[in-house]
Amino acid sequence: MPALDIFTSNAFSMVSLTDAINKMPYVPGKIGRLGLFREQGVPTTSILIEEKEGSLTLVETTARGAPAVQNKHNKRKARSLTVPHVALEDTILADEVQNLRAFGSENTLAGVQQVVNDRLSEMATKLDATLEHLRIGAIKGQILDADGSTVLYDLFSEFGVSQYAEIDFDLDNATPTAGAVKKKCHNVKRKIEDELGATPMSTFTACAVRPSLMTSPPIRK
Repeated sequence: MPALDIFTSNAFSMVSLTDAINKMPYVPGKIGRLGLFREQGVPTTSILIEEKEGSLTLVETTARGAPAVQNKHNKRKARSLTVPHVALEDTILADEVQNLRAFGSENTLAGVQQVVNDRLSEMATKLDATLEHLRIGAIKGQILDADGSTVLYDLFSEFGVSQYAEIDFDLDNATPTAGAVKKKCHNVKRKIEDELGATPMSTFTACAVRPSLMTSPPIRK
């Protein structure tokens, strides 16, 4: 059993412990829990996205026996995207395990497996936050790197679409008109329905996202 050495011990060695506090940072995960993204592993470093856009036109009338109006087919498009590499590595040295007291324990030394598990848990949390950051970027149309400025993918240019419409809710108006906010919400819903076309939907969810993901409070519906 390890003995307490009051002359050579430090804060992480065998000392008298009165309490232990594990301060864990908040990890955003609202977007991931919504189920908007489907995770799928691929064996290649690039992926191919194929697009086929339908069209809706009115058919002109023709005389009986006359040639019918020929149907026009839309061409298909394919886009190749490189899969970004997100990797996190750590190294555990011998002096990081030797004589190391287990967290929350007063007289138990930390084992190698416990140190490894703690590191893996810490790294998994960082990767979860990174994935949520990438999901938010995908929703906003620009997938940014961890620095918040480097654009990994601009989905507007990749898919040839225009940026979303901005609707001012005028929430800073001291004397708002009755039902003004509700009308703005209906405008947003109509815009979403127009853009979705025939894609089915069931609910609308509004998320407040700050520029810095790591300092954001929980995203509320």
